[in-house]
Amino acid sequence: MPVAIVALVMGSFLLFIKMLLDYNKDKMLTSGRQDASSNTLLLSELQEMINQSVQQAVEPLHERVDQLEQLALLPADADVRAPKALSQGPPRD
Repeated sequence: MPVAIVALVMGSFLLFIKMLLDYNKDKMLTSGRQDASSNTLLLSELQEMINQSVQQAVEPLHERVDQLEQLALLPADADVRAPKALSQGPPRD
């Protein structure tokens, strides 16, 4: 009998803790949705950020290609900036 009472008390305690954790989780998710809506980007803003990042990442590569062309290590007519595989689009079956 004492084991049943201890099990009932512990079960009730664990159920209460779980309910509190679920409530706090739902509360945080709800407040997170409201905060996220104020931090949205327009598609054009996102595209502009991506374009700027790509330009910043590729610029050193273009400078290095220009240096190699000047040193005659790379032929000037070599089109390394737009490989044929990328400029032709996806492969056709």
